[in-house]
Amino acid sequence: MINTLFDEIAKKIQNMDNFIIPVHGIPNPDKENPLNLFKRQLKIEELSFELAHKKYQNSLNDLIKIGRADQLATSHRYIIGWMRTMERAITEQQKIFVKRGNLDAHKSQVGYYLLQMPSDKIAALSVMHLIKLLFD
Repeated sequence: MINTLFDEIAKKIQNMDNFIIPVHGIPNPDKENPLNLFKRQLKIEELSFELAHKKYQNSLNDLIKIGRADQLATSHRYIIGWMRTMERAITEQQKIFVKRGNLDAHKSQVGYYLLQMPSDKIAALSVMHLIKLLFD
């Protein structure tokens, strides 16, 4: 009974999302279309980034609520300050692009791509890249 229910749920999920990882892994990855493997990997990385970002934001918000944000290390405070400043700037820039109507990939070199992701993700990626460059 439970196995049939589980199989039925798995089939519905598989129909909704073609790139979901099968429960027991991909049976023959060497025979799989490389583009499908790439899309699966990209989706996994996006989901893991979103989960990590949400977890960090929730823990930071909890620290702020209980009044312990001042106990963060100095480096964390700088990183948070950079991220918030960059997020505000990116949000403002996104609003400008939307007002101007720069939504076409062929007409705008930056606007179209800047609107494809939320500003908090772009800010997090930018700060992580900046830190990577600083330590290399």
